[in-house]
Amino acid sequence: MINEDAVKEKYLRGNNAKIKAAKIAAAAMIITALILSRSLFGAVGTQTKIWAYDADEILSESTIDAINAKSSALYNATDEKAEIVVVVEKESGKNRELYKRAEKLFKDYDVSGDGMLFIIAVPEKEAPPKNFFEEWGKGVGEFFGNLFGGDRYSYAYFMGRNVDHSLSVKKDEIFANYFNASYAAEDYNAAVLDTFNAFVGEFERYFNVNASEPAAYAGKQPPLYQIMKTVSAGVVLMVILFAAILVMGALFGRKRNYGVKRVYKKFSWF
Repeated sequence: MINEDAVKEKYLRGNNAKIKAAKIAAAAMIITALILSRSLFGAVGTQTKIWAYDADEILSESTIDAINAKSSALYNATDEKAEIVVVVEKESGKNRELYKRAEKLFKDYDVSGDGMLFIIAVPEKEAPPKNFFEEWGKGVGEFFGNLFGGDRYSYAYFMGRNVDHSLSVKKDEIFANYFNASYAAEDYNAAVLDTFNAFVGEFERYFNVNASEPAAYAGKQPPLYQIMKTVSAGVVLMVILFAAILVMGALFGRKRNYGVKRVYKKFSWF
């Protein structure tokens, strides 16, 4: 005997399974899209890459802009290899661990293995001693601090593992020629910018590029991996769009009306 439950069991059970499968596919597709979009296009909300860090506002805006612009040009001209990150901050703890801090910041800021980071420690201005005893006490304190606490540094640097030896050996010479005099004269903008420009020049010569003229690279062909990245992103988006159309069609598309002919097509229900 044919009844309503038999009809539901035979013809609606499969549709319910399809709907559930479509929902699972839609959820999986959304998760996949989020993962792929993060890997192909970067994390949502990621800040623009910068190369000058000056939390204490020691440098002028023009100096910071110049560092960011030229390091960006160098980074793009070398196919995202070479970069120079500059950190300027007030002295902390007499800066006896400045080299360790440079290495830590190199990792924290995710500097390229073909790049470098240098950090400048600027001393805070101190009020002049009020009397002889205060001046004498300050001198004694500095003497014992230097005696037992090690050296204090005005700058430190850390270079990536891929930086060529011909660049690495010039770093101390560059600081001696471009940094020390301006730093001693408390002209920190000149000390930082002149040193930075000297390093940029060395990287330019090694990679045979001209980062001083970023417009010259406007017509440069992107590297192969960048092309593949763009193509892959397009293919992924097309696949996701096609899958979305199929899922939406399965869920909300026009259902066929089989009518009486489909029900009584076979001699038997089973």
